[in-house]
Amino acid sequence: MLKRLNAAQNLQLVISEEFTVNNPQKIEALKTAVIRSVPIDSDHGKLHAKVFLAEMPDGSDWVLLGSANLTDQGLFFNQEACIALSSVEPADQSTVAEIKDWFRTVWGRSRLIDMKRAKEIWDTHGRQTRAPKIRSKTGAPGYYAIKTTSGGSNKKEHWGVFEAESIVAIGWEDISGDPSKMSEVELRRAILKTYPDYSKQSENFAYSTFRKFIDMPDQSIVMICRGLAPNQEKTPVRIYAFARVLGPFFADQSTPPEWRFKRRVVIQPVEMRLEPQVFSALIGKDSFMLTMHDLDEASIEAVASELGIQVEV
Repeated sequence: MLKRLNAAQNLQLVISEEFTVNNPQKIEALKTAVIRSVPIDSDHGKLHAKVFLAEMPDGSDWVLLGSANLTDQGLFFNQEACIALSSVEPADQSTVAEIKDWFRTVWGRSRLIDMKRAKEIWDTHGRQTRAPKIRSKTGAPGYYAIKTTSGGSNKKEHWGVFEAESIVAIGWEDISGDPSKMSEVELRRAILKTYPDYSKQSENFAYSTFRKFIDMPDQSIVMICRGLAPNQEKTPVRIYAFARVLGPFFADQSTPPEWRFKRRVVIQPVEMRLEPQVFSALIGKDSFMLTMHDLDEASIEAVASELGIQVEV
C-alpha cells in the first residue's frame, strides 16, 4: 500500500491524530505525499471518515466512501460497505461536488503533524500493549477523575502530554521543590510565596489538591477528561481515557515547567464525548471544575457502560 501511495501524483492525505493507531513511521514513509492531521479533540469531533477522492486521467472526479480503511486489508480483503461515485455520472455530480467542498474544509482545519509527539505516543502505546493487563477482583483502592485543562486565564489543554508520557499531572508548576517532601506548613508557605494574590480559599484548594494527588493510592483508576461547567448545556464533555496509577508522585525536573507534578499511569485511550446532562447524572456531580475529583467504582463503570466500553487497565 505504501508503494502504491508513493506512486500517486499530488497525494494529499488528512488523518486523525490517533497515533495509537496511525503508525508515524509509515506516515514518514510516504515521501511524496502532503500529509496533515486533525486533533482528536477538535471542536468538530474526531476525524473518523474514510473518503478517497481521485482525479481521473480524463479530468473527471472519482470518489469512494464507506467503512474501508486505507490499507490492503480494508480495500481488498475485508468485508466492507462502500459506495463509489463519479462526476461522469449526472446523478453523482452534485454529491461529488459536495464531497470535494467537504475535503477542502477538513484540509483547511487540519495542521502539520508533530512527528516527535506522534512517535512518543506510538512507542508508549506499544509498550503498554505488550505489558500484562492488570486485573483485580476486589476493585481498585481509589477512583478519581482528573481534568486536562489549566484553570484561570490560561486554558491550555494537556491531554497530549498525558498520552505521550503516560502520566497524569496537575498544575501550580511554578512552585519550586518537591511538594511531596514538604510539611503542610512548608507547602502552604510555598503556595503563597509563588501566588501572593491567592485568597485563603485558593490556598486551601491548591493545598488539598496537592495532598489528594500525592496521596492517591497506587493502582487507583483515573478517568481523564475535560471539565463540566455549572449549567453547561451545549458543549459535550470529552472523555480522553481511563488510566491506572503505576507509581508515586514525582516533580519532573527534566521538562519545561508545565504541569510538572506527575504520576505515572497505564492509559486506555477512549477519546469519546458525552452530553453534559448525561455526564453529570453518571458521576453524580452538577459541575466538574476542580482539577481532581473523588469518584467511586459505580460512577466509573456507569461512564464506561454509557460509552459502550469496558475499563481494561
